[in-house]
Amino acid sequence: MKHVSALALLLLLLTGSARAASPLATKDTTALERIETQDEKRIRQLHLAHFNLSADVPATDTVLRPAVTRWMESQLDAQLGGGKDLQEASAAKAAEHYEKQFITNARRDIKELLKTRGKDAPDTRITYTYDLTLRRVYETDRFVTFRAEAYTYTGGAHGMQYVTYGTFAKADGRLLTWDDIISPKRKTRFRGLVADALMDFFGVQSFSAMKEKLLVDAKCTRSTFPLPEGTPGLLADGLHVQYADYEIAPHAAGMPGVTITYNQMKGLWTPYAIKIWR
Repeated sequence: MKHVSALALLLLLLTGSARAASPLATKDTTALERIETQDEKRIRQLHLAHFNLSADVPATDTVLRPAVTRWMESQLDAQLGGGKDLQEASAAKAAEHYEKQFITNARRDIKELLKTRGKDAPDTRITYTYDLTLRRVYETDRFVTFRAEAYTYTGGAHGMQYVTYGTFAKADGRLLTWDDIISPKRKTRFRGLVADALMDFFGVQSFSAMKEKLLVDAKCTRSTFPLPEGTPGLLADGLHVQYADYEIAPHAAGMPGVTITYNQMKGLWTPYAIKIWR
């Protein structure tokens, strides 16, 4: 009996450790409404302006719906502009607004591109493109995380891809920032963990070797390594750190993204984040 009790105690301790290493189990309880709008306009017969938006936003009028809608609008405004007059517009109206804004911009920009192109490849089609997909990727009973992925092509040497995450507290719709999650006194340590994870991402053995591949300040160190401008994403396997195209690396390197596991995150949380995560 003593042997059985010891084994049971060991299993209990192991179970408790596993629970402490990850947030609450996934609970996709937030009802979602899919907002979709597509448009394709032919410009000067040969050229095209293509717009596509597909976004899942909370369906009910809780604190989450306006918060996620505003976040969606911020992604659109950052790349397309012209959203100052939206105020509290619904997600559907915001999508329609940016669709019209994009087509207007495309007509103007394609006209300017054709002027600068002159006689060089006059018959080469320009496909002016914007595509945004926004989906829920993780949810517990205390927070929900969305992933936004966009692609734009506006006549340059190549298109631009963009991926970012938004984690929202269900209690008040708050979009979590790095300051909400990482304790100020522990941010230096967290930056080091991100730098180490990026070394694995780039397949290098030293921080100095990685810096040679990056577009960061020469004085940058592990402890001062820049965090993304985009917000963090709480996912099933850890805290995701996602950089944008050109944010820390050349376009050829893509969009570096790493995950700091919840075991690694021990001792780094703010008190506010602990309440949400546990």
